This record gives sequence, structure tokens and C-alpha cells, in this order.
Amino acid sequence: MTVRFSVLIPTYNREKLIRQTIDSVLSQSFMDYEVIVVDDGSTDRTPQLLESYGTRIQHYRQQNQGVEVARNKAASLAQGEYLCMLDDDDVFLPCTLATYEQVIRHCDGPPLIVG
Repeated sequence: MTVRFSVLIPTYNREKLIRQTIDSVLSQSFMDYEVIVVDDGSTDRTPQLLESYGTRIQHYRQQNQGVEVARNKAASLAQGEYLCMLDDDDVFLPCTLATYEQVIRHCDGPPLIVG
């Protein structure tokens, strides 16, 4: 299944912030996306929090190897035409993916968008 955007979120011990990050993606006005969260061996309640999202997100757990390895793992699982990197302490505005889609359409499918 191909989607337009794969939103990749590596995380580690962010139980107090990750919900706001994930919720900001799930609140997008543009709906053709998937969310992939890779937990880099958290020792807090991050894994339980990720479980609470059920099938609304894909989440994977690995031994602690660093944010780069977690982000690469998420990218290897992605089905999207475009990969959106989102840190676990950041948020998307509700129109972020819709804006990216407009840029893609108006600029004839650029290989990279930075926002």
C-alpha cells in the first residue's frame, strides 16, 4: 500500500512529549499518510503510550542504538512517496501535510521539501 507521506518519528524516553507529537500528525487535514514510530529502547512508559494508539500508528521497538538508527529503521519500513522526518519533541501544524502536498503539485514533484 503506497501512501503520499510516511511520517517517521524516532523516540527515546519521551513519555511526556510523544503524545503531543503523534496527535499533531493524527490531526492533519490531509489524510493520505502513515505514522511510523520507532522506540529506541525507552526505559520509561513510552512503549505503553505507543501501544495506546492501536492501529492508528505503526510502532516498533529496538534496543537503544541511537536516533539515526531508529530513523533509518522507520525509513526502511515506510510505504510513502515522501518521507517526513519529525522529532519526538516537535509538532506539525494541522495544515503541514496539506501544504507539502500543494508544494509538490505546484513544483512538479520536487525530490525534497524542507519545512
